[in-house]
Amino acid sequence: MKEQKTVVRDFFDRVVYYTPYEKRYVERTNLNAYDILKRRDVVIDDLDRMELRRGKLLDIGCGPAVYTPELVSRGFEVWGVDIAPGVVERAREIMSRHPQGDRAHFVVGDIENLDFPDDSFDVIVVMGLFDYLPKDEPPLKQVARLLKPGGIAFISLQNRFSYQTVVRTAVWPLRPLLRALFGGTARSRELTGDHITKTHTPRAFKATAAQFGLEPVLDDWTNFNLIPFNLPGRLPRLYLRVHDWINDSPRIRRKLPWLFGSYLVALRKRTRGRA
Repeated sequence: MKEQKTVVRDFFDRVVYYTPYEKRYVERTNLNAYDILKRRDVVIDDLDRMELRRGKLLDIGCGPAVYTPELVSRGFEVWGVDIAPGVVERAREIMSRHPQGDRAHFVVGDIENLDFPDDSFDVIVVMGLFDYLPKDEPPLKQVARLLKPGGIAFISLQNRFSYQTVVRTAVWPLRPLLRALFGGTARSRELTGDHITKTHTPRAFKATAAQFGLEPVLDDWTNFNLIPFNLPGRLPRLYLRVHDWINDSPRIRRKLPWLFGSYLVALRKRTRGRA
């Protein structure tokens, strides 16, 4: 059996090769792209709320520069890391056409073995990566090592308490049938990952993060989906409007977190001298 990291690397290399960039990361017309971009919107809003607009930022699991254009435009100097070489190559290509592309740097790397000095970054962004890692402690240790004292890490997790998680878990045994009905082409099968994903509870994750001197300063949620599956074809306009209304409401996100598939937490590294 392939090692988990190898499976994830190969999966995303296939995705970036077969799927047009615009379809997966620009056009909000399918559920996967919508979720990725909506999560990006919330992270950017949270950065603005915390008045984080400049400094050195590390984006671990950066994908093909999904967040980078927004980040460099806000004044950050960005280092993007991804385990998939094809993804890193695409990120470099995309940012080579950006007017502030010289503020973006990309390397192939593994979150558990990053070759940066201690206390290097003001902000670290880790979106979706903890879903694929068997243990939280090694990556959290790296995040704590690389953050400057007082620096902020933004991390996304699959929300175990979401109704979407319950629905997906219930229908998981039917995946072969659903794939045959809605995604039976050879390319669809090739792009279907067999890597594991996991869910988290906010309390347990924050307790683990505290072991490495990372204190929660902000909680947020995103990725409400009425039907939590990638439906064939383009999403109807009304469907998107309803989702935008719910996903874009801070009050709903705060009051009804069980509606949302993704949990976002901002963690601050304790300054030296604090217990």
